[in-house]
Amino acid sequence: MADADEDAIHHPASHDSGAHIDHDLSDETQDFRFLNNLSIVGDTSHTTLPRRGEKDFEPNPTLFQSDALAASRQAMHNALSFPRLHHPKHKVVGYYAPDGYASPPSPSKPAGMTSIQEEDQKKVQESKVQKPTGPSSAISPDACVYVPNPKGQHFRTVGQGDRWNRVWLLPEEALYLLERGSLDIRWPLEDSSEDNDEDLSIPMSLQAAYACLIGRGGLTLERFSVYSGLKRGGYALIRAPSWDESTEEANKEPLAEPRSGSGRAVDLMGLLGRLCRSIYNVTSAASTATGPVVGLGIHRSYNDIYRRLSLITVENPASEKPAPNPTTPPFRVAYHVYKPSTPFRKSAPPPPDFRIAVVNAREQTTLPTMTQMSALLESTPFDPPRGEKMDKMLYMRLRHGYRNVVLAVVDQGVVSFLRLADIGFSREKIYEDKGVLRGDSPDRPLKPRSSPKESSRHDSTSSLCARLLGRSCMITGGSSGIGLAIAERFITEGVSKVIIVGRSYPRLLDAANQLKHAAGNFAISPENTPNSDDGAQGQLVSVSEKISLLVGDVSAIDSWSRTLEKEMESIDILVNAAGISVSSLLPKTDPEDISRTLRTNLEGALLTSRAFLRASVRSRIKNRNKTDPEATQRSKCIINVSSLLSHKGGTGAVPYAVSKAGLLGLTRSLTVEASETLRDVVIRSNVIVPGYIETRMIGDMAPAELERLKQSIPLKRFGNPQEVADAAIFLAENEYANNCVLNLDGGLSAV
Repeated sequence: MADADEDAIHHPASHDSGAHIDHDLSDETQDFRFLNNLSIVGDTSHTTLPRRGEKDFEPNPTLFQSDALAASRQAMHNALSFPRLHHPKHKVVGYYAPDGYASPPSPSKPAGMTSIQEEDQKKVQESKVQKPTGPSSAISPDACVYVPNPKGQHFRTVGQGDRWNRVWLLPEEALYLLERGSLDIRWPLEDSSEDNDEDLSIPMSLQAAYACLIGRGGLTLERFSVYSGLKRGGYALIRAPSWDESTEEANKEPLAEPRSGSGRAVDLMGLLGRLCRSIYNVTSAASTATGPVVGLGIHRSYNDIYRRLSLITVENPASEKPAPNPTTPPFRVAYHVYKPSTPFRKSAPPPPDFRIAVVNAREQTTLPTMTQMSALLESTPFDPPRGEKMDKMLYMRLRHGYRNVVLAVVDQGVVSFLRLADIGFSREKIYEDKGVLRGDSPDRPLKPRSSPKESSRHDSTSSLCARLLGRSCMITGGSSGIGLAIAERFITEGVSKVIIVGRSYPRLLDAANQLKHAAGNFAISPENTPNSDDGAQGQLVSVSEKISLLVGDVSAIDSWSRTLEKEMESIDILVNAAGISVSSLLPKTDPEDISRTLRTNLEGALLTSRAFLRASVRSRIKNRNKTDPEATQRSKCIINVSSLLSHKGGTGAVPYAVSKAGLLGLTRSLTVEASETLRDVVIRSNVIVPGYIETRMIGDMAPAELERLKQSIPLKRFGNPQEVADAAIFLAENEYANNCVLNLDGGLSAV
């Protein structure tokens, strides 16, 4: 009886704890019996499609289930044992070189002249004396398989070519191609005179390839599992520079340099200074240790209070760090991984999308310590979140971090990926962001609550502190003078980003250092610095979370116009402050100086305004579905910096006066054209007409001439760049200021 037979089978004992454990269906062996229905392993006359929804291996321990499992395994073995056929035209043959890279054998002597051992010794000596140069010098010493005639798309991302048009493969590359059937590896021939004849060479089996290649050049089975899995997914992989760093070499590196006597003296002075400061802070009324946390000072906004509440000193991820601690295996970057969509070239690989460290879960049974994680993250370059999408998405910036590594944990062939990142939580000032993303919908900005009366007010009149909070601006000619003063004032008024445009990268760096006290201390990453001023046109360098430097000449904007328009998509305020002047009478002025003055002062402002309009329209189209149609949109603004000479005569600066007068016409015409042609985008255009300001342009004048000019001004002094910056703040924040011309000449225009 069937029931009696089922009662007599092996039931687990009641004391067996395994009988009460729930099994995960994903851990069960898959049913491969449907492969028997394929024509390649079964009878073609009885081919049927496998039935869908058929459930096997029910939790009923009968012999029937054991037979089903055995049949499924046999079907899997039958499918794997079927011979795979390859077309002769697509056949690629590689040769195993156990001694590594070597040049092709030269024409040998007739048979019988030398023995095989003598030839081998001669080859070894030649390989030691003659090192490969040129393209062959880039071949890894771990390469052990070469392909004389490479064919197929796989060799676009694997292998290294030599001067004889051979492609040398690393152990993991050769084993992966052999495993997938794209490469036929042959054993090396003992007689080099045959020139690797394919008919005489012996094919290498997959088992032999595993025995020869696994363990060679630092390749482990876990590393190959990660490599093959990612390659099947379409990723491109290369070895990281830290692939073959040994533990002994890492331990030999000193963790800290020995301190000299002078260093101990400096440390002693530092301790004394710290002690004095602590005593002063304790006795101070504003001390957070004994007095109130917020203090009794005057606070113009809640941001000041939140800054005072930041009691714990945190590390700035962008700050320069001393020599990093050496990494210890297995927490060491092994592969640089590139997405399938990333353009990849073997000769010049771009920065990787992921950096992966391979960990064997059977040997490393615990999570990495803080020291190991810190050393691993410090071995990666500084990679802050960049881009317009990162600027808007708080959670995406936190997930990306400033340094990140992916741990590939391999447990008996099963690979799990774990991402580690150095996240700068302290740099995300939530109280300074009006539209911070939070809640269940990170893609929808938080809409502030306001009463009907408050919604009708403009943002420019809502607060007297941080009037440009959340705005972003770009300033041409911002490395000195009026442009630098405007950048400093914009930062103090709460802008989220300032892009300074200039021709000279060293001068831009000096300007960034002068803005440290306004934007907070920051360190400039040497990896982002341009190699030279000539080849850095259009290169953007981010030196802090608020300040970026854009190297470019506005008089030759055609070569980097695309970069300019791309960076302007997130810009709200454009300040055209770039200007040059040549002091000379018009008949004696060089035509090249006239052309250069007009291109920089007038044509540069015209082209940057054009790029700003195009970028604003493009940004509005991209964000059309993300913005609330009922919300009041803040306008964008163009501020041109003209000169008093635009409407008051002078001697020795005719080209300069013509260029600055053109800015007045640009402002008026752009005001009308933007209002009539642009839809859903409000762009205001204003101009500042400063008089004699204390900048480099008047620094070359003679003292007598300077004194004469001061006496001609009703206020009897020159203007200050900060006073021009105050006017720029007014034009940027006032939503009704359009076609506004502000004279800042101390009354000189009335004389």
